[in-house]
Amino acid sequence: MCQEDFTDYMKINKPRILFVHDDLSWIRLAREEMEEEGYEIVGAINGEMGIRLLHEKGPFDIIVTDLHMPVMDGFKLAEIAKEVDHDIRIILFSAEYFGSDEFMPFIDAHIVCSADLSELKDTIKFFIKKNLKKGEKI
Repeated sequence: MCQEDFTDYMKINKPRILFVHDDLSWIRLAREEMEEEGYEIVGAINGEMGIRLLHEKGPFDIIVTDLHMPVMDGFKLAEIAKEVDHDIRIILFSAEYFGSDEFMPFIDAHIVCSADLSELKDTIKFFIKKNLKKGEKI
């Protein structure tokens, strides 16, 4: 898919991202930067709230989650989210990562937290384009 086709797609469709982080400033930053590019951002402050929103406000195309959060961590969120929707893409957005293979089936990518969201946006765009090439709705 060329950039022009992707840009046209983003004008017509609004990929939905569930952004789960216990620091509201990250949710605000993601919303400010990513909604300008055509994404719909729904925020949750912990994994339990993320799962509730997945059921109540879903479906979502991508989940971006922190690792360490109160109530439910990002790994448990990813595990449950994949049970609900095994095709959903999950991006771990955290300064920490322990590299445990135990959780890799649930995590599609790991991005180190940075106020520069370029890598996160590029990864999201990659997954959207990949799903569109397979002919899946995203």
